[in-house]
Amino acid sequence: MDIRPAGVEADRNRALRSTVRLPSGEVAVYVAHLPSVRLVLPDGFASGRRDESAAALGAAIAAERLDKVIVLGDLNGTLDDRGLAPIVSLMTPVVETM
Repeated sequence: MDIRPAGVEADRNRALRSTVRLPSGEVAVYVAHLPSVRLVLPDGFASGRRDESAAALGAAIAAERLDKVIVLGDLNGTLDDRGLAPIVSLMTPVVETM
């Protein structure tokens, strides 16, 4: 799937979506490697490309037709990172039952 930010070559796709069939039903699985946050002197950190890819990944997850979704990968950020809000805002805690 295409989550490339503007200006990145077409051969640099860094995401995949697949369906896993389990006894309990189908699960959508997304694997992604978002662009790195870079230190750009003298301005500081540049996260625009990462944020743009996060928005594209978040839009794909939001449009997902399956109820269960797993996202794996190197997102180059933490759950507190505002740039990852398009993804984190869609997350729900997993509640384990025994």
